Amino acid sequence: MQAAREGSLFDGVREMLQALTTRNIRTGVVTRNCLAAVEALFPDIDRCVDAVITRERTPFVKPHPEHLIRTLKQLAVPSAQAAMVGDHPMDIQAGKDAGAYAIGVLTGHSQEEALHRAGADLLLKRAAEILDVLA
Repeated sequence: MQAAREGSLFDGVREMLQALTTRNIRTGVVTRNCLAAVEALFPDIDRCVDAVITRERTPFVKPHPEHLIRTLKQLAVPSAQAAMVGDHPMDIQAGKDAGAYAIGVLTGHSQEEALHRAGADLLLKRAAEILDVLA
């Protein structure tokens, strides 16, 4: 909770989510954090994404694929038409195991090689670059 209260969203994330909404692309957040921590960092998250699945909202958390699968069901998006974007190998593993495209971003603690080893289909320097990929 302390890290969430002291942290901030990565540059461009809010604008990226707004742009995805404008393009009619459904978005969700899949996190091992609790809802209170997510809301401390991103108080208006429910207005920016279509689904938020925290640790309290699923019996299995990532890297278990059920965490992402539950989110995709809520979004009504088939996994073959989805992308899991994350900065940790467990994000990539969850995406691959759920049958989604897996995009690694280099904004976290994980290095490029670790994300490649996990099976990332694509690497980006930051999540907001997804808008360039979908252009």
